[in-house]
Amino acid sequence: MTIQQANEYFAACPEGFVPAERLRPLLPEAPDLQYVGISGTAGKTAVAVLLSGMLRAAGFKTGCYHAGWGPLSRRVRIDGAPADEA
Repeated sequence: MTIQQANEYFAACPEGFVPAERLRPLLPEAPDLQYVGISGTAGKTAVAVLLSGMLRAAGFKTGCYHAGWGPLSRRVRIDGAPADEA
């Protein structure tokens, strides 16, 4: 899927949230998948970007998504670079 296709897909989605338990069957089985979830009222993007940088400095490959407006390519980063440049 290209960034353009992803933008079109998300633009066509209805407003609102899908309960997480409905998403589980859609996920591939990946027992070695490792992730960090960041939640709270303010500062999530800053914490995610800082943590991603620290993990990259330690030799990890990172992916970082933050919610917001604008093209998906600005909100998804792989190893610190916009997804369409990674």
